[in-house]
Amino acid sequence: MSKASERLLVIAPIPGPKTGQSLLSDFMANFFSANFQTITISIAGPGTSLQMNSWKQRFLKGCRHFGAACKVFSTKRRHKTIVYLALDGGFGLVYAVFQTAVASILRIPIVYHHHSYSYLTKRSCMISLLCRISKRESLHLVHCHKMADKFTGLYGTGLKTFVLPASVMLASQTSGIAWPPLETTVNPAGRHRRYCRVGHMSNLMFDKGLDLVLETFEELRLRGAETSMLLAGPCFGKDEFLRVSEFCDQYSDSTEYLGPVYGKDKETFFRNIDVFLFPSTYVNESWGIVLSEAKTYGVPIVAIDQGCVAAAVGNVGGLVLKRDLCFAQLAADQIEAWMEDGWEKTQADVLEESVIESRDNQERLRALLIELREMLDVR
Repeated sequence: MSKASERLLVIAPIPGPKTGQSLLSDFMANFFSANFQTITISIAGPGTSLQMNSWKQRFLKGCRHFGAACKVFSTKRRHKTIVYLALDGGFGLVYAVFQTAVASILRIPIVYHHHSYSYLTKRSCMISLLCRISKRESLHLVHCHKMADKFTGLYGTGLKTFVLPASVMLASQTSGIAWPPLETTVNPAGRHRRYCRVGHMSNLMFDKGLDLVLETFEELRLRGAETSMLLAGPCFGKDEFLRVSEFCDQYSDSTEYLGPVYGKDKETFFRNIDVFLFPSTYVNESWGIVLSEAKTYGVPIVAIDQGCVAAAVGNVGGLVLKRDLCFAQLAADQIEAWMEDGWEKTQADVLEESVIESRDNQERLRALLIELREMLDVR
């Protein structure tokens, strides 16, 4: 069958609120468009997955999924088809099961892209149902080998997984698409050995480690280190906003809150920090794309081992702590060690690893293309 008769349908929350999931989904849609006849169907709801808690929001998103299913049906009648489905956690899995049932009836394979880790810490009845009714030739994209092992261990060793790190969206090149080259200069933020500018960027919420970030800064100040703090990202709730406001007032001489940052502002953020903190224990956290972004600027990381965070941080220039340890004290120990040694070598090591990961990710994208071609050939 000719390529003109093949279709890859992307069902994903794009365009939508700028989250790691939506940004990665947008990258994948562009990647597929460069290599297949692609139709993108937006299922973006009126808020982020963190905010999908009202029945009105769920109903509106359900309507979008119903419209997507209708499009799948009409496309299947005329073309050889594969569906790419970006999975939510929580209630969003109900929609995924619906899409899976439609695809199963039409005998269409699905490429599932898993963005949540919550259903890998304990078995989910929705994911179990999804795996039971999906076809065996379907493919599950996961962010790391740990995630793949957890997934097959909980839901069946016969399920086919493909490891595709979220950092793939930062690859300097992808098959068929020319992207801006990877940054190759070391972050110039460090002033001298006893100075450190700590950075944190995320949806600012307690589950994502906001308090631990602030406690680490205070620990460094108590030890006499010359330290400043740069915070970025939207405050998720009133309590978080009040905590950040009070903290900035208390340390007004050394703390700056930027709010949400994108594009050039995000680049400036990473260029102006020495170390990035990411102590998230958020149940859905699987990767944290900001970790990979920090590494492209040579910024070392201290994080908590949640989901695939250890894989994101890598083997050099970073520290990943178990969640039951005292994060603030151990993070301060590591930061003081980096300050004592000087930032140059650590930053260079982080940057070198990021360049290697970028090359590996390009190979993974090429391998994914081969997998998808094989799925279409057996249709």
